Amino acid sequence: MELNDIRKEIDNIDEKIKELFGERLDLSAQVAQIKAKNNDDIYKPEREAEILEWACRDIPDDRKEYYREFFQKIMSISRDYQGCIMKKNRK
Repeated sequence: MELNDIRKEIDNIDEKIKELFGERLDLSAQVAQIKAKNNDDIYKPEREAEILEWACRDIPDDRKEYYREFFQKIMSISRDYQGCIMKKNRK
């Protein structure tokens, strides 16, 4: 496979990631609204640990560290977004 072909495949994957990321943030906004109504905390370390354990369970060992970091960043972004949504709901 040529470099340009590989780059096109990466671009296609990136488009899918963009779409899924948007869907994830939409759901995070819904979670934030529920948490705001229930006066619940955004960050729950035990929940995050469970999610990371589940997310990394079938990742090959040579990639697990990288995927864990990737997923932690996604969750961090989701928490930040939830915080923004909750602030808007309090106004």
